[in-house]
Amino acid sequence: MYEQNAMPAGFTAGETVLYRVRYPEHLPTDGWSLEVGIACSGSPVTAEVTEDGDYFLVHFAAGKPGPPIVAGTYSLPPGVYTWSERVTKAGESYEVSRGSISVRANLFTATAGSLQSVEEKMLAVVEAKLLGTLADGMQSYVILGRQLDRIDPSKLWSIYAQLKATVAKQRGGRPRPIHITFPGIGGEQ
Repeated sequence: MYEQNAMPAGFTAGETVLYRVRYPEHLPTDGWSLEVGIACSGSPVTAEVTEDGDYFLVHFAAGKPGPPIVAGTYSLPPGVYTWSERVTKAGESYEVSRGSISVRANLFTATAGSLQSVEEKMLAVVEAKLLGTLADGMQSYVILGRQLDRIDPSKLWSIYAQLKATVAKQRGGRPRPIHITFPGIGGEQ
């Protein structure tokens, strides 16, 4: 169950995190205790730590979405956080380890569109403008410093190609080239 021997490099929000760790100069059998926390925007998410001989067993609960949200790894939004391990005994306290940890989004609890990049959201707006299906009531939209209700079509296609390439790269693929010509624009007939 506690197969890892250190804080993992990353995990998915809402996952249980288990590992065991041993500090030869700060053994639980010598009276040392261990505190482990992950810093976040609110209170740190802390682990339950128990002893197993000369080892500390570290358990970060998964938590639950709520309402109310129960603290645990579920309460961590995707991002990179700092974690710390601190040993204490009779008024002494030492940080014995610290690092960064990457928390990935939980696909099972994500809301619609919450896992889209800004570029993916912008691409949808540009596509809607190009197709003439911009949402009712949306008169204009600003992208890359340009307002979409008054933009030259060639510039809009350029922004579209740029966003399409960025999104393809984010998804690990290669964009297809887009070749567009507009009769009557730029001297072409």
